[in-house]
Amino acid sequence: MKRKFLFLILSAVILNVTPLAFAQVTTDKAEVNLIVKPSEKITGSIVLKNTSNKDILVKAYFEDWTYVEPFDGRREPRPLGSTPWSLGGSASVTPSEFILPALGKFPVIYTINVPADAEGGYYGILFLERGSAVPKTTGAGREVGLSVKVRTGPLFFLETKNKNKKAKIGDISVVKEGMQGSVLNEGNVLLISKISCHIMNAKGLVVRRVEHQRYLPPGEEASFTVSLPGDLSPGTYTLLINYAIKESKPLVKEVEFTKDDSGEIKILRQKD
Repeated sequence: MKRKFLFLILSAVILNVTPLAFAQVTTDKAEVNLIVKPSEKITGSIVLKNTSNKDILVKAYFEDWTYVEPFDGRREPRPLGSTPWSLGGSASVTPSEFILPALGKFPVIYTINVPADAEGGYYGILFLERGSAVPKTTGAGREVGLSVKVRTGPLFFLETKNKNKKAKIGDISVVKEGMQGSVLNEGNVLLISKISCHIMNAKGLVVRRVEHQRYLPPGEEASFTVSLPGDLSPGTYTLLINYAIKESKPLVKEVEFTKDDSGEIKILRQKD
């Protein structure tokens, strides 16, 4: 299915790099989480508050965004319609440009027309942008205007009831740092999940705990590494991997391995 609208994951984040990003403007919602149905029309509001004593010109618009490798939480904005889970032409905001009065509030209304063939998750951000001109002196001594974009906005999470949450833990291999594995998102919604790894000795005692957080868009794969203790004694060990998926059964993988007297690590078996 061609994804035309967006499963928006909004947490109060700023997707571009601006050190003082819109400090004078706050919103009443940090995120929007919705379970939607095909062909459904959704309307809602975001209320902006101006904490400064000056009027602010604001532009409001939707864009795409995505998590990027190594999928540890870093995200980047994308032009609307450029990602497989894009909101495309299904979302709009009114008004798209307005004056936010000094020490005042102003509501913007968003509308999402869920496509008839909607299935799974879709992501986006409602950007609230303020533009300003900063003087810059050229080599000839002239001043020119440099456009500076300062923007923030809530992330949205939209997903359909018939979503498919499915993932897979790949085979574990021995690497210089210890052991390396991967998780693959085989479903059609974003997976924000924790990977918990425990190394246990032959007596069942835990000798190493490692946790990783991964943010995986549909179809993406992320690697993770489990480092071994430097003082790990020769013997047989079990690596237990638990991949916790919200609203779904966790995935578990067991890896039995040995360390010999020379320090070589060898995997004996893997079990899902």
